[in-house]
Amino acid sequence: MNIRGRIVLSFGGLSLAVGALLVACGSSSSNSTPGESEQGQSCSQTADCKSGLVCLANVCYLAQTPVTTGSTDAGAVDAGDAAITATAPHLGLVGEACQTTRDCNTGLDCVASGGASVCEIVSYNLTPTGMTCSGQCSNATDCCELPLDVELPYLSDASTFTQYVAVHSCQDVLTALGGSATVCTTGPTNVYQKEACFYYETYCNCATGTWACSATHQCQYTAPCTTAENNILGGCPTENRAGASGESACTIPTGSATGSCLPAGSCSTTAPDCDGKSIADIAGATCAGGDCTCVNSACYLKCQGNIDCAAGSTCDTTTSLCKTVGCTTNSDCVYAVSTVNEVCVSGACVIPCTTDYQCNASSGDGTPTQVCSSGYCTPLGCSSSSDCTESVTGSEVQMFCVTPPVTGEHSAITGGMM
Repeated sequence: MNIRGRIVLSFGGLSLAVGALLVACGSSSSNSTPGESEQGQSCSQTADCKSGLVCLANVCYLAQTPVTTGSTDAGAVDAGDAAITATAPHLGLVGEACQTTRDCNTGLDCVASGGASVCEIVSYNLTPTGMTCSGQCSNATDCCELPLDVELPYLSDASTFTQYVAVHSCQDVLTALGGSATVCTTGPTNVYQKEACFYYETYCNCATGTWACSATHQCQYTAPCTTAENNILGGCPTENRAGASGESACTIPTGSATGSCLPAGSCSTTAPDCDGKSIADIAGATCAGGDCTCVNSACYLKCQGNIDCAAGSTCDTTTSLCKTVGCTTNSDCVYAVSTVNEVCVSGACVIPCTTDYQCNASSGDGTPTQVCSSGYCTPLGCSSSSDCTESVTGSEVQMFCVTPPVTGEHSAITGGMM
C-alpha cells in the first residue's frame, strides 16, 4: 500500500509539473503583463511579446484562431492549450526600426541612424563615372545663347537712348534696338547702338566661327576683334552662356587691323609672352621681367624651388609650377583634412568602406553622392547631362556632363632669386 500510494503521488506531481510547463511555454497568462517585443522580434517566452503575440522558436509571432481545441488521443494536451498557427514574421522596410539585419527585408541591413537602428539600403549597385557637370557646351552652337541677367540700352527709334532694360531673348535684343538690327550692318553711330549690336551679333546672329567649344567643353569666343573695349561691336565678350568666361582682351598684332580675343593672361608657348599679362590664379597680379611661365595657354608665376611654393606644395622643375604634395602616411591625412576616417592610398587621402551607405550616411538629404568602389568612397559623378540639375550645379544654366580636365598645378606664392 505504501509503495502504491507513492506511485499515485508521483504521477500526480508529474501531471502538475507538465501542466505548469505547458502553461508557461504554450499559452500566455491573462494575468501577466505583456512584454515589449514586436512581431518578428526576439523572445524567450510568450510573456516577452506584446499582447496578441506568442513566442515560438524565440521569435514573437501573431497568434491566430485555434485550429483545434483538443484531442481524444491519449497523448493530447489539455484543451486549454489550444493549437496555434502563426504568420511569417514582419520584416522591416526602409526606415523601420530593427535590432539585427535579420529583422529587415531582403536587400536591407540594420544600421545605426540618429541614435536608433533602422533598416536601410546599403548597396546601391551604381558605378562611379568619373564625370562632372562642368561642361558649358557639347558643340559650338551651344555657346550661341544669351547670358543671364543682361541689361541693354533701350533705343526707341534705334538711335535715341531711353533707359536700360533686362533682356531674356533675342527678340528682347531686337526690341532694345528699336525693333530692327539693320543699324548693326549699316554702322552704329553711338556707344548705345554698339553695345546692343554686340549682343545681337555675338549671341543671336552668331555666325559660324563666332564661338568654339574647347576640348574641355568650355565656350571660347573665336570671332576677330578690332577694339580693346569689351562688350561693344568689334570688341570681346566678358561672359559666355554660363556667365563664367572671365575677362577677355583683344590682342591685335602689329601691322594688322584685326586681332583675336584671348582670356586675360592667355599666352603662347614662350615665357616672355606673359610679360604685361595677368597671372591666371593670382588676382590683380601681372607678369613682368620673365617671372612667369606659359602653361596650357595661361600665365603662372614660376617657381625655382620648394621654398617658392605654398606650404604643402613642391616645385616641379619641369613646368616651373607648384604642385600639391600627396600624402605618404595616414597621419598626413589627419593633418590635411582633420579626420581620422581617411587613409593614404597612392598619394591620396581616401575613406575606406565596405558599403555605399557608409559613404553617404552623413549626407543629410539621403541623396547618394558617393559609392564604395574598390574598397574606398568615390564620387558617383554624373552619367548624362540630365543629371546636371540646379541642385547639383548651383546654377540655373543647363550644364553638360563631361570628363573634367586634370588640374593641380598652380603659381608660386613668391618669386625666388634670379
